[in-house]
Amino acid sequence: MDNDSTRSSTTPQQAENGEKMTECPVCGQIFSDPKMLPCLHTFCLRCLIRYKRDLDQRSGQEKRIVEKAKMPCPLCQRPFAIPDGGFEALSSNSFFGRLAHQRRLSCMLSTSSSFESPDAVSSDVCMPCAAAAGGGEAREPATFICFDCDEKLCSDCEAAHRKQKPSRHHQVERLTTAAVFRDDPESLQTIVQRQSSKCDHHPAEQVRMYCTGCRVPVCSRCVEATHADHGLVKLGAVAADGRDRLTDGVQRIAGRIVAFRKLLASIASQRSGFLKQIGKAESRIRQTADEFIRLVEANRDGLLAETEEIRANTLQELEKAGLDIEFGIGTMENFTELATELRDKGTDSDVAFMWDKLDTRRKQLETMHQDVSVCSVKFRSNDVNAVKTNLLGQVTILDIDSSDPYVDTPDVVDIIPGSASVAGVTVLGSELYIVRDLSPNLDIYDARSYSPIRRMKLEGLRKPADIASCPQNRALYVSDSVGHVYCLKPHGEELTRWQVEGEPQGLYAAPNNGNLFVTCNDSKQVKEYTEDGTLVRSVRFQQDVQSAWQTIPVDAGKLVVCHGFESGKLHRVCYVDQGGRTLRFYGGANGSGPNRLDAPLRMSVDPFGYVFVLDRNNDRVQLLSPNLVHVRDLVGRSSSGIKQPRRLFLDVNSGCLYVGLIDGRVLIFRVLNTD
Repeated sequence: MDNDSTRSSTTPQQAENGEKMTECPVCGQIFSDPKMLPCLHTFCLRCLIRYKRDLDQRSGQEKRIVEKAKMPCPLCQRPFAIPDGGFEALSSNSFFGRLAHQRRLSCMLSTSSSFESPDAVSSDVCMPCAAAAGGGEAREPATFICFDCDEKLCSDCEAAHRKQKPSRHHQVERLTTAAVFRDDPESLQTIVQRQSSKCDHHPAEQVRMYCTGCRVPVCSRCVEATHADHGLVKLGAVAADGRDRLTDGVQRIAGRIVAFRKLLASIASQRSGFLKQIGKAESRIRQTADEFIRLVEANRDGLLAETEEIRANTLQELEKAGLDIEFGIGTMENFTELATELRDKGTDSDVAFMWDKLDTRRKQLETMHQDVSVCSVKFRSNDVNAVKTNLLGQVTILDIDSSDPYVDTPDVVDIIPGSASVAGVTVLGSELYIVRDLSPNLDIYDARSYSPIRRMKLEGLRKPADIASCPQNRALYVSDSVGHVYCLKPHGEELTRWQVEGEPQGLYAAPNNGNLFVTCNDSKQVKEYTEDGTLVRSVRFQQDVQSAWQTIPVDAGKLVVCHGFESGKLHRVCYVDQGGRTLRFYGGANGSGPNRLDAPLRMSVDPFGYVFVLDRNNDRVQLLSPNLVHVRDLVGRSSSGIKQPRRLFLDVNSGCLYVGLIDGRVLIFRVLNTD
């Protein structure tokens, strides 16, 4: 069985992380029966029981009603439902349990005096005999150690241990023989890994297969007994797939950590700028108040109180945003640390058991976002002869957003040449995919070196309009404006298609469930499909949303849609509800100003809610805040030389923005520093 056959030397940092993973955050001791919560935090079973009991007692003293079936995580306070079977029914963290088991054995071996000399064996006490004595003076010397039970045994207990059915297959060694493992932690790790691969139901057997129906590792006897008719795959294959997904998850979250750190750093500069603005407003208020001193004292005090309230509320919001981001960073670093340790140190059984739980948590983390915005404060004074009340003026809060995490001037890191206009560009895994106008070919490049890899022909594809990738389903989707959507599994070369009426254009694959959103230009609606082409729902836009190009789902059930073409009256980016009603928009009649668009053909939305809008006829990509307020022109003809952009794709993992042009080139901009 391939069970982590390759090992590497452990660095001091890895050793420290390994020790952290063996200690319960509540009691600070080595884990005993570790249980994992949905947030991935792990605690001793007894610590969870004690924590719930203490929580109930405090709730009773404070006369608060506590829901019996729920409790908060002792670390992050995220509520979770207590299973019907109690805490015992929670998922056991077998990975942490194995690490704790290894550490206990290491501690026992390192403190055993039997390694110093054969005559010193009397200082090692038989643990079952000591427990039976109940604190008395009787102490039998230990001469053996059981690697499965973490117990030292005397000769009599060792003989009994081998005869009893539950322990007859345990690995028992003489203490003097076990001395070799004291200074060889990797050999001890190998023993513990071999033990963790034993079947829980058949201790003499090793788990070598994985039941896809029951989602558990099984041995050959388990297969014969209860899993013969189930779907079975090799455990190593499941673990390899799990490790790939963990690697992808770590890369995704790493990019988000970098972005969150930049947002956190921006709060300090925003605070300074905000305080300068509020200071200028206060100074102007005072100057105006002095000019009308006989009439305006009461009004002045009211305005200063208003600015003070704005100051307090804004600083409080900034403080809260900072704490939320720090918490997000900690949560994602915890995920990254756990996923990396599981990937690098977990056995096939560990990975097969835990990767889907971590993948579920990774999806939750990818939907986490934090909007960091700050108001701008100005004071507009009134003409004293024109007013009778409120003589000084008004404090106005301007809806702006200057806290985006992207670089000020994105650099072009590479250019992919081409002759036909770009119809779509996306990244899936380590590969970059490009489709072009009136071509059935899919050009594939290395997403790191941008060197060409191969070309695939999609039979039947006539007028490609867009391409989208879905890491969740490991699939590519290509829209054909004549009325089809193609689904491609690139590594399996599986190609399917389904019919979509209404001129399918822009595509977007939702990361949370893998569903595909297809925007239909002619029918003025967006259609949501499952991976296999089953229609989930259809949302028709209002009459003023003409020439819709792409639709992306965002928070709270809203959708963001870009629309408008040559002869259209409105060129906008709109938030719409699930009934298609417009809630908020940016743009209007086509134009070239900072609040205008001219043919917004495509867009991307980052995890923080910022919207990248491809403004074709203005030769630029605009960046909008989560409130659809213009932040800045991110790239344009004057700064980057782009002309007639047609498609774009934001790769959050690499921090790159891909812009496809009408002349066939794809420009790759570094918009986020991920180092």
